[in-house]
Amino acid sequence: MAGCGLCVHAQNVIVFLVSQHTAYGNLNFISHANDLEDHWAAFPKNNQNRFPFGYVYMDAREGFTIHMEGSFQLDDKGHAFRDLTDLPKIAQVKILFAPNTQLIAAIPDSMLADLNVNLVPEWLAAYKRDLPEKGSVAMQVLEGKHINSLGVPKKALEYLESAYKTEPHATGLEFELTYAYNELQQYPKAIEVLNAAIAYAPDSAIFYRELGYAYMMGNNADSAVRVYNNGISIAKINNKPAEVEMADNLANVYSLQLHQYDKAIATLKAVLNDVPDNVTLYMQMAGVYLTANDFDSAIKAYTTAIDITPQKQVEQKAQLAFMIALAYRNQKKDKENYTIWVEKGKAWAPADSRIAQMLNNLTF
Repeated sequence: MAGCGLCVHAQNVIVFLVSQHTAYGNLNFISHANDLEDHWAAFPKNNQNRFPFGYVYMDAREGFTIHMEGSFQLDDKGHAFRDLTDLPKIAQVKILFAPNTQLIAAIPDSMLADLNVNLVPEWLAAYKRDLPEKGSVAMQVLEGKHINSLGVPKKALEYLESAYKTEPHATGLEFELTYAYNELQQYPKAIEVLNAAIAYAPDSAIFYRELGYAYMMGNNADSAVRVYNNGISIAKINNKPAEVEMADNLANVYSLQLHQYDKAIATLKAVLNDVPDNVTLYMQMAGVYLTANDFDSAIKAYTTAIDITPQKQVEQKAQLAFMIALAYRNQKKDKENYTIWVEKGKAWAPADSRIAQMLNNLTF
């Protein structure tokens, strides 16, 4: 779609990123998608001087979406003139809203006749059938979840806190509620909810992951260590991604908050025995070694990360080569090996990538 700013196509939806904050006549571009649920809305003008528009609704699975209807222009009196030439391009296009960037405008009901659309589209009923009952706890959790995904946690809390008062252990509620608290840096509230959640479901690795994060970000390192260690033991059984994430964060706590580098490395090595060939953990290990001024071990960890990175992920290999080059330049003062790794990075880096530019700009 021409003039949509940044559009990322993904299967049957388009992620539409808009960052403008403007006003045209009766259109004021100040709203997030959740503010205009079940309402006609417009995006700011595209490069053809038209306003793309559609109907905002909540898809149970995908979240806040806009069903595109076309585009229009405004005359000096604020009347809308529909552009019918783009209908074949826009028909059935759905746009999935991404975080923090959607500033759209409500289309006044008085303008709908000009646009030749109904107040409520006929197709909406099919989507409504997939949603829980309005006002139910399940619906509040779903709304909170999708509002969180828009990057508006303060608004999400309006739904999630209400649901928590009614049914605190509803499916998905405690995670979404504490996610919002953590995003807002309200760590004591997150900790209170998560401790209750763990008492109710002691085998949920996700709760330990979120609780450890709240303690870590709240600078309660000792509690973070305790929770992460317990969580890693549980995640070993049924949630390897959570195990890796908790080990990564626990290494940060040991290294950056407690300066216990040996424990950070021991944590990473223990989880690597359980989840071998994990690039994230080797990268974290290299970072710990750098912080501990063990530069040879850092370079070795980065090199291992390169070796286990899939061949097709050349940009990641280039980024790792960049880090090795920096270590040889900044810490080892070794120009020969620095040059070798810069050249390796350039060979991997896609020509138009940011890492290629960084490597090209690097000097000893």
